Amino acid sequence: MAILSALKRMFGVQQLPTIRLDIAPRIGADTIHHIRDNQRQASASGEYLQNQAVKALKFARAELVDDRNNGHRHENRINGEGNIPAYWHIAYSAGFPISELASTIDEYLEQLEHFDKEFSTIWQPARRIIEVQFKLEEALKGLAWLVGMRATPAQLARYLDCCGPPGQDALFDRIVCQLGFARPMARRLRMPMDHQHLMALIDGAVADRPKLAVRALEKWARALARSGAPSKPGDLGYVGQWDLPLALVVMLWDIDDVGLSDHPHYPRDLVAHFRAYGGHVLPITSGEHLPEPAPGKRINLDQRHGTDLERWLALASDGDEVAVAAALSSLDETGALESSADLAFGALAEHGQAICADLKDDETLEAQLHALIAARAPGSVFESDDIDGNGAARCEAVMVRAQAWIQRSAGNLRLLQYSSGQDDWRALLVQRKHVDELEALSQQLRLAGRFT
Repeated sequence: MAILSALKRMFGVQQLPTIRLDIAPRIGADTIHHIRDNQRQASASGEYLQNQAVKALKFARAELVDDRNNGHRHENRINGEGNIPAYWHIAYSAGFPISELASTIDEYLEQLEHFDKEFSTIWQPARRIIEVQFKLEEALKGLAWLVGMRATPAQLARYLDCCGPPGQDALFDRIVCQLGFARPMARRLRMPMDHQHLMALIDGAVADRPKLAVRALEKWARALARSGAPSKPGDLGYVGQWDLPLALVVMLWDIDDVGLSDHPHYPRDLVAHFRAYGGHVLPITSGEHLPEPAPGKRINLDQRHGTDLERWLALASDGDEVAVAAALSSLDETGALESSADLAFGALAEHGQAICADLKDDETLEAQLHALIAARAPGSVFESDDIDGNGAARCEAVMVRAQAWIQRSAGNLRLLQYSSGQDDWRALLVQRKHVDELEALSQQLRLAGRFT
C-alpha cells in the first residue's frame, strides 16, 4: 500500500488501475530464481529481480494513467522506461512464466497506440516508430516478444500499425513478410552495422544458418561488451541482456539453435515457448507480396551534367540525387566546396554517402563505414566488431581493415581518405573508374587537403 500511495502522490492521480498481485513466478519458498541464463548465474538475488519486475509493471500502468490525465509529456515512452516491454525484460530474467508475460500483451498494445499518437504529434506526422533509427531496434525487440509469446494475428496487426509504413528498413520488412503480411520491402538496412549479420543469416543456405546464427550472436555480445552497458552477471545493474532480434529470426526461419542454447544472451526459453505451440506463426493471408518500391532517383554517372561542383558531389555519392541536393543546400553563402568541405561531407554522411566523424569517435566512424559498404556492395559482410580498443587508435585499425577488405572483396571500389590537417575523419567510397576524375575535380574546386 505504501508503494501505491507514493505513486499517487508522485503522479498526482487519485485512482490507479487495478494491479494484479498474482504475477510473481509460481516457485517454492526455498527456490531462488536468478537471471534466466543457462548457468543460473546471478548478479542479484532472484527476490530482487522479482521485486523489480513487479515494480516495473506497476510503474508502466501508473505512467499511462498519468500521461492520459496530464497530457503528452513522455512521447518517447513507447520504447523506453515506463513501458510494458521493460517489465517483460526484467520478468523474463527473473524466471516468470512466459504465459504471465503474455497476459499483458493487450495492455502493451493499448499503451503503444496511445503513445504512437503523441509521438506523431510532437515529432511530426510523418515520423513513426521505425522511421527513427534509434527506435528501430526497439521495434524489432517488441516484435520478438510478441512472436515468442504467441501473439494473435490481430495483435500483431495492431503492433505493426503503430510501427509505421513499410519500405523503411530491409530487415524489418523481411521479417514482417515472413509473418504473412503483404508489404513492400525496403532495399537497404537502416542500421547495417547492427543488422547485416541477421540479413546474412536470413539469406544464407539452410545448412549454414546454425553457424551463421552463432556468429551473429557473438557479434552482438562483443558490441554489448564494448558499449559499456552491464553485460554479464556480476556487473552493477545487470538484469539480463537478450539478443531478441536474433531470436526473432531464429523463430520465424526455424533455425536450429543447439549452438546458441548455452549462450547467456540467448533467450532460449522464449524461443522454446514459441516452438512448443507448433513452431510457426499463423499467417495473415493478404495476397501476394507487393513489389519492392522503385529505387530513389539516381544520377547517371556515365553522362556528365551540371557544374563541376554538382559532378563532384555526384561522384562522391555514387549518383544519389537526394544526397547531392542535401549537400548543395548545406554549403555556406559562397556556395564553394573550397570553404564548405566539412559541411558537404557532413551532409553526405547524413545520407549514408560519406564518413564524417571526430578523430576519436570510433562508433560513428564504424557505423558510417558499414552504411557506405552496404550501399556500394549490397549483400557483402564487412567484419570490424572484433577490433579491440577505442578512440583514434581503433578508428585507424577499422579503416586499415576496411582498405584491405575493399581491395579483396570489392575491387571495383576505392576508399578515399580525405586529409585536411584537422582532427577528424573524412572519407568517400567511390567507384574505381571515377577516382581520377574526382581527384581532378577536387583540385579544380580548390578543395583543401588531399585524398589518399
